[in-house]
Amino acid sequence: MIAGNLWRETVLALSTLLAIASSIAHAGYQIPQSVIASGGGTSAAGTYAITGTIGQGTTAYSTGGTYSIGSGFWGAAAGTGGFSDITINVTINGSGTGVVASSPAGINCPGSCGFLFNGVASVALDATPANANSVFTGWLGACTGRSTCVINAAGTQNLTATFAPDNGFALLLDADENNSADALTDGVIIVRYMLGVSGAGLNLNAVAPNALLVDPGAVKQHLDDIRPLLDIDGNGQVDALSDGLILMRYLFGLRGDALTADAIGSGARRATFGPVQSYIQPLLP
Repeated sequence: MIAGNLWRETVLALSTLLAIASSIAHAGYQIPQSVIASGGGTSAAGTYAITGTIGQGTTAYSTGGTYSIGSGFWGAAAGTGGFSDITINVTINGSGTGVVASSPAGINCPGSCGFLFNGVASVALDATPANANSVFTGWLGACTGRSTCVINAAGTQNLTATFAPDNGFALLLDADENNSADALTDGVIIVRYMLGVSGAGLNLNAVAPNALLVDPGAVKQHLDDIRPLLDIDGNGQVDALSDGLILMRYLFGLRGDALTADAIGSGARRATFGPVQSYIQPLLP
């Protein structure tokens, strides 16, 4: 009888330990050097399963929603790794229309424009025009450019997605829409805009004779629509003393080091004249 009780207590203890180990595994702890004799499958949504034979090398960390482990000997360690909590807030700007959606799900803006993603490796966001009459002109904030925005930094990340009417000027640095870029018209207007000037002062004495946009309100709206393009150095911000200065230098014909000297903003993704020149050129009429 004593042996029978001891056996039942041992089985109960082992069952309890297995249950505890299972709950810890789902929390994402690391597996030390081990030999796995059996088990198997693939699971998604942040958990994983283990299969086993012999000969598995060191396993990697999971960076997506699905993770599986083949053959069963670990020479080092395995774990989910790299997961954190990411809060994302999205603002949609511009006179065009569009949506921003995330993977994993959570952001679907307009509508759900803020979300806390618990225990993720990264969040990807895509901006999609609502119809053929609109175009996505870019991100500002935690991402720049017009491609998929991937965020893998923990904490709160703020983003602006801008949509413009697809009128032929939506992806050009042409402030007065005369199909030309000139320092004394477009350059002056854009720098004034970056400095916060609005109303009649925005394009006063800076409108080209053949300009399509002459009303200051319409000029400002156009610049609001192309604002992401004005982030010349790619640091997620639009600043007259960096982006504005570089653009004016370029329109006046400066190239090489003279283009960017003492004018690159903090955190710039384009920090030298080569990438800056390559960025500006396609945006000119």
